[in-house]
Amino acid sequence: MLALKYGGMLSAVPVMARMMSRELDVVSGSGAEDEIGFDVIMPVPLHWSRLLKRRFNQSQVLARDIGRITGRPVDAYTLKRAKATPSQGTLGREKRFANVSNAFMVPENKQSHIKGKSILLVDDVLTTGATVSACAATLKDAGAQYVHVVVFARVGEPVAA
Repeated sequence: MLALKYGGMLSAVPVMARMMSRELDVVSGSGAEDEIGFDVIMPVPLHWSRLLKRRFNQSQVLARDIGRITGRPVDAYTLKRAKATPSQGTLGREKRFANVSNAFMVPENKQSHIKGKSILLVDDVLTTGATVSACAATLKDAGAQYVHVVVFARVGEPVAA
């Protein structure tokens, strides 16, 4: 994940997306009923300033490939990161939740895109759940009926030095 996120190793994305899609029990062309039903896929957004530095959003490229595999549409423009936040990497649980408080938004003119829909939120790594919780709350406040989350990796909380 670090090689993708910070080193731009995009060649890993198709394999990662297949692994994530298997967790959803959605196999393209299988005709099977979805275990997790969702209407649209949304990546956790990066703030434009971080996107400029990194050149791509790792959650967005994962979401794009999950969309190809599942046949579901990907919407990378409705959920926005409204404020730049410091990296969560060295923060403890409480500081992570405070860091992303009010960091996300759905513009009023885009709320109709998600009203009543079931959203699959895609992120790369889940540590405390602060980021996906803030995104999910924002989407629900904007009218989403359900928000499901899929991540590539789950890690423990950082240990204070």
